[in-house]
Amino acid sequence: MNLQPASSPVGAVQFIGNIAQERGEEVAMELLSRFSPLTHHPILGAERWEAELTSVEDDSLGLPSFEDASKGYRMWLPAA
Repeated sequence: MNLQPASSPVGAVQFIGNIAQERGEEVAMELLSRFSPLTHHPILGAERWEAELTSVEDDSLGLPSFEDASKGYRMWLPAA
């Protein structure tokens, strides 16, 4: 019997501008853990998260939940 919860997205991070080439999965995980309400969840918390690089059309994500152009990122979190 598998008692692990099914995987589900905790958010998406897009790196923008010249900073984008220097960023990776570790930085994306750190940003998500700073902003996601799931960070301290006992079952779905950050220690269970896995990062995945993927390509997604910006338009399909809608407006970002957080954006900081000076630091070179946009972030989308799932609706509560």
